[in-house]
Amino acid sequence: MRHFSEIFLIILFLMALSGSLSAQLFQGERRYLELHYEDLSVSSWAQASDFGERMKRLARQALPPVRYAYTPIITLAEKNAPQVFKAELEKQRLLRITIPQDYRRIEPDIRSITNLMSWLLLANAGLKPEHADKIRDSWYVTGLARKALSEMSLINSPFSDYYPAAYLFESYGISPTLRQVTSVPLRVNDSAPRLIYEEYSELLIEFCSRNRLFRSGFLGEIIRKTLASPEADGCLLFAETAGEQILKRNPGILRQNVKGAERERELDKWFQRELERLLTWNLLPASVQRIETEYHKAVRFRYRHEGSTLTGTPPDFASQWEKMDNPNELLTAVMDKLLALGQLIPPDLAIPLSEVRSSLSRFRTDRSEESLQQFRQAEASFFTELERHIAIEHFLNATEKRMLPPATRYFITFQVLRQWEARGASPVSGINALLNGETTGGARQ
Repeated sequence: MRHFSEIFLIILFLMALSGSLSAQLFQGERRYLELHYEDLSVSSWAQASDFGERMKRLARQALPPVRYAYTPIITLAEKNAPQVFKAELEKQRLLRITIPQDYRRIEPDIRSITNLMSWLLLANAGLKPEHADKIRDSWYVTGLARKALSEMSLINSPFSDYYPAAYLFESYGISPTLRQVTSVPLRVNDSAPRLIYEEYSELLIEFCSRNRLFRSGFLGEIIRKTLASPEADGCLLFAETAGEQILKRNPGILRQNVKGAERERELDKWFQRELERLLTWNLLPASVQRIETEYHKAVRFRYRHEGSTLTGTPPDFASQWEKMDNPNELLTAVMDKLLALGQLIPPDLAIPLSEVRSSLSRFRTDRSEESLQQFRQAEASFFTELERHIAIEHFLNATEKRMLPPATRYFITFQVLRQWEARGASPVSGINALLNGETTGGARQ
């Protein structure tokens, strides 16, 4: 019966609508509705709205709202109103945040973006927005803001240009400590160091997300303790709130039940390990300099003999095996280091390094001169491939400096096409001149 009444009402509505249209038609009236369509993929106000929703999502994932949280509502400023960022508390624990309609005004305004992320995090923690200046330069606000901008970027690559500075440093074995990232906030006017700080802050956000640390709400605890004591040590707060979870999720890798400075060292070991795993792998290998350094560190070991501590190299496994304490454990440690090095090297060095490990493993049962010679040949082959890799890199660098990249060549080609088409002539000869280096400026140097 209920469905019948609904259908009856729909029929009445359609009859009334058709009658109205008929009345307009009989009266000779003509009405037009002008429709404006806009491509949301390139619309500035749509991008601004999308950016606001991304910020809300990231803030909610990093700090799940507490029971007494404020509910943030992001709205776009009216066209005739000032295009600024602002936050206002309303009734029923609502926080109205206004952002500019034009996304092109939002993207370069880093200070306002960090303010926006601070407001959202404070709202989820049930705190008022006037505390934003106390946390807006922190690693978590900076990292989340950069992550939101990275997601909005139209040219986004998951490889080295995503964290260009961090990858470059890591490829040479250079990286900040966890304390440097969490306890030394850099401000917007710090220029280039600030950009590097933003990369490492987003990386730490990524590591926390991968280790499912945000689910515990530790970020809210850090914010509350920071507001209670603005001079609090950021690294100490991180260790107090998230340290125990990190240690529990890495048994056998990190020492458990450690406190104070020992816990900080274990957490820094976790941070360095995560940096290495994310930034350097087969498609983004470490630099040749770092590979060579890490190899020499891996194959050198310390062993005890008759109360003395000596430094050994792989040939010593063949000549000093009987004089070593626990030689099998020492050999296993060397091979494990070489296995870890295999995660950093480019594909063309993987097989030569594998041959080195295979020849080392023979020393467990065969320490003859033949086995020793086989190891030396494998090591020589590895260094030969390393030298070949260096030569290829030098060749590519020289070629890149000497030749125009494809994008530049195509850009110039389009300019030539337009010039010849404007003259009403065939562009073929102009393109031939360009490709043969005969155009003014030349495509070749």
